[in-house]
Amino acid sequence: MPRAKQPLTPEGPGAATPFRKGLDARVLRYVRRHRVLSPGERVLVAVSGGQDSLALLLILTRLAKELEIELAVAHFDHRLRSREEARADEATVGGLAGTLGLAFAASSGDVRGWAKRRRESIEEAARQLRFDFLRRQARRIGAGAVVLGHTRDDRAETVLLHLLRGSGLDGIVGLRPRSSWPFGRGPALARPLLEVTRVYTMRYCREAGVTPREDPTNLLLDATRNRVRQELIPALRRFNPRVEEALCRLGEAAAGAADYLDEAAEAEWRSLASLEGEGVAFPRRAFGALAPALRARLLRRAVRHLAGATAELEAVHIAALEEALAKRRGSVSLPQGLTAAVGGREVRVSPARRGPPEGMVEKALADGYKAFKTGPPPSRSSKANAPRTIMTSSSATTAATRRSSSRSRTFSRSRGRFDHSMLAPGQSRRTGGAHWFHRRVVEADLMRTGRFFPSGKAGPFRFRTFWRHPQS
Repeated sequence: MPRAKQPLTPEGPGAATPFRKGLDARVLRYVRRHRVLSPGERVLVAVSGGQDSLALLLILTRLAKELEIELAVAHFDHRLRSREEARADEATVGGLAGTLGLAFAASSGDVRGWAKRRRESIEEAARQLRFDFLRRQARRIGAGAVVLGHTRDDRAETVLLHLLRGSGLDGIVGLRPRSSWPFGRGPALARPLLEVTRVYTMRYCREAGVTPREDPTNLLLDATRNRVRQELIPALRRFNPRVEEALCRLGEAAAGAADYLDEAAEAEWRSLASLEGEGVAFPRRAFGALAPALRARLLRRAVRHLAGATAELEAVHIAALEEALAKRRGSVSLPQGLTAAVGGREVRVSPARRGPPEGMVEKALADGYKAFKTGPPPSRSSKANAPRTIMTSSSATTAATRRSSSRSRTFSRSRGRFDHSMLAPGQSRRTGGAHWFHRRVVEADLMRTGRFFPSGKAGPFRFRTFWRHPQS
């Protein structure tokens, strides 16, 4: 990141008016009270060219000496505007960084192409590309935090959006003054302007003699957030003229409660969690005796420990685990290929079992086929009591399915049809009887082979695989 040659101007452009001095002091108190930035820290300021980010850069430049921080500037073009407008945005940000004597870096990304390839919304794709650029630049200069220009209005909108979506306590928190990187490992995110409104940032830029660009991030807002900003919040002001302030107080109260629960959950984690191999286990009785809010946090902590910091759980997963705890036995499928199993003595979160269930003997066959032999069920006919070999077809029609031949298939090698000998009398060939068989959904590319397929079409389809339970 090249260093600009212009001399440093601590006061920034424009005269130091009483309003600018007052807002600087307000931001300084907020940063110190919430420990938004640390003394001696190098920070990267994300500047789009809009009023909020330009005011943020000007304020931090004036406070850099008191906060003992070192600044650098980054700008990202989402390629959603015309080339001329994008160049003007970059020139505005780069010119101000040069006037202030700060290092400056800029980049761009094809947001529309990324969204199309990943089947994401424009807003999600833009956020991913922008944060990836900021993370790389922060690592390049050794920055401990990326500073964003979110204001009190942004925080109020976020709290209200999460309320409308039925979010829990963590969602109601909205935006925090300082939070962890949202995509795995990375620098912290700092938001010094969460007590400042957009009206103040516009006035700050005007009195500093800086003309903001139209904020390109406004083009990324989804329809719901735009309606909240333009319709819902103005309507709520008729009931409470200071509704944004009220929503932010709600977020701060939720943040305090969430922090307390996090500390309590951390203590329970150190006391109860057993990290064994690829899983995390808790004593069932002690785990069940905890408050539901602590159990939910421990479950989320276990999932993030196994699947990474970005793994999240939904309310439906928490509710399913609570139901299994009430029954003292059960298994819950979780995101990232994980499973939470409630047993007689422990609650275990671990990767979902792959391959045949424990107790089945695998026998290698030619041409990518495998067989799994199981013991006979009790109190059956002599034919049923004979050990059965379940043939697993790797589908000669595709090499890709041959590579996955270790997965059990309920098709015979000779006919390519459903192996009815696997079923006990009275059992459905579609369900296989949950009591007798462990069921797993896999995918393959096979030819149309029977009338029992729900789709009745050739080509790729989903089918169920049944494994004989060894103890039945």
